[in-house]
Amino acid sequence: MNHDRMNGGSYGRFAAMIFTSTVVMFGLMYLNTWSLDHVFFSQTRMWMALYMGGAMALIMLAFMLGMYRNRRANLMVAGLALLAFVLGVFLVRSQATVDDTAWMKAMIPHHSIAILTSTRANISDPRVQALADSIVEAQTLEIAEMKALIADLQVAQLFQQFHHLAEHDPLAILITGFNRRLHTASGVVLDQKTFYRAQGGSDGSGLVQHINTIATILDHARHTLNLTVQT
Repeated sequence: MNHDRMNGGSYGRFAAMIFTSTVVMFGLMYLNTWSLDHVFFSQTRMWMALYMGGAMALIMLAFMLGMYRNRRANLMVAGLALLAFVLGVFLVRSQATVDDTAWMKAMIPHHSIAILTSTRANISDPRVQALADSIVEAQTLEIAEMKALIADLQVAQLFQQFHHLAEHDPLAILITGFNRRLHTASGVVLDQKTFYRAQGGSDGSGLVQHINTIATILDHARHTLNLTVQT
């Protein structure tokens, strides 16, 4: 760091400046959304911020070479900035990381921009106004549909994880039900190790012989989860 300062500016401060600017640019992309509830995390916007940060680093380094005179460090910064730019452009254009939910989360704020511009624009021609009104109506309906689909997919994913856990660790499911009732009654939550010890075995084997003593607590979990506890 001292060597960097002797040669001009601090590369650490330069990196912090680029990182901060990139994060700020990502947030600024949401300022033209119509409504706060239309703000969803967007991978596409994140990759756009990445390539903008890379481009900004290259431009700033070029203008500030007089301050940053470590040639090796400059080449490294330029290489990383170019990599960030190329990677960001590739990920934006390929949509390689975007699945169903991520696509809809990106499209909701995108649709919201159309609502904002179509609502606020100074339109005088009745034909253009009719087009703008139809866009607002369509985008509003599509946003509502995408929100519902996101919720549905998230619930489906939760149930998938739930059934996977029930198949591989049914005791964890029972502990979840036990904790729900216990926390409602007393505000206390037991972790899995504590529950194992309470049942008399580090492997949970004691649960079978003691399950009847907590059957009244777990009955709602057994019905909800469709689990059958046999003793």
